[in-house]
Amino acid sequence: MDDEEVYNVDFMRKGFLEEAPPPPPPPPPTSSSGYGDGPAPHPHVNVHGGMMSEDMQRERERQSWEAGVTAAHNAELELEERRQERKEAILDINKETRDERDRTHSLRDRRAAQVRAECRDALLLLRHTAHTAATGGVNCSWPPREGRFPPTIPL
Repeated sequence: MDDEEVYNVDFMRKGFLEEAPPPPPPPPPTSSSGYGDGPAPHPHVNVHGGMMSEDMQRERERQSWEAGVTAAHNAELELEERRQERKEAILDINKETRDERDRTHSLRDRRAAQVRAECRDALLLLRHTAHTAATGGVNCSWPPREGRFPPTIPL
């Protein structure tokens, strides 16, 4: 077999020599910008009339994305800051409440001790008066020495 015969193609058998009607031309692409039904702009032409390469378009999209991410991050930081301020305010209020409760308990304890002391003095005076009346007016030393009349105050 000859090298020329290897590359010879019988176009008649393939049907390529018959006249076929040409295919209809494809419709022109329309713009995806929504500004009309005209043909799509060249890929390097911006919809608004400026020249912009694909790299520039990607960079603009990246910057837009970064701006959105930055805004979301800033909003999250602000929210966290407000939470922290509220938490600190609640902790301060709790501390003030504990301090005020402690102060109130201390005042209550001091007042109760003062009332017990007044009751003890009144009881001692009453016992002294009863003792003086029972002994016929013998003058006892007042106030009695400590431990002479032990306070027995029912609480």
